[in-house]
Amino acid sequence: MKNVILMTVALMSLQLSAHAKDSSYTRGFECVGDDARMEVYFPQDVVFAPEGLAESLKKHGRVLGVYALDLTGADKGKSLEPVYLSLSVDGRSIRMNQFTRPGLPVAKIPLSGGTLDFDHRFGTNAKCEALHT
Repeated sequence: MKNVILMTVALMSLQLSAHAKDSSYTRGFECVGDDARMEVYFPQDVVFAPEGLAESLKKHGRVLGVYALDLTGADKGKSLEPVYLSLSVDGRSIRMNQFTRPGLPVAKIPLSGGTLDFDHRFGTNAKCEALHT
């Protein structure tokens, strides 16, 4: 089982690295929760697309982004992980799927900002700023 997990992480890293060659990332959201700080990064070509972020996400369906979970206050460091980002059906929030962590719910981050729980271990009661673009 451990080898399967390591292989999965290695393949995801390659996928993220391959995508990173085509695009740089820019921070879209910054959130502060009870136990941690979270940041969500979007590919720049999606954020700065001529049609705008929402239309670009509609066109692409979902894009590979980066999620930063900063637990330095808990002496656990800052981790980065690939995530899938998509626009919600109503167009008012970004859906963040932490596909590397099975069992976690999809986070729905309001474009205008708001409070949400990323998961129930860390990132609870996270206050997110409006989307930076």
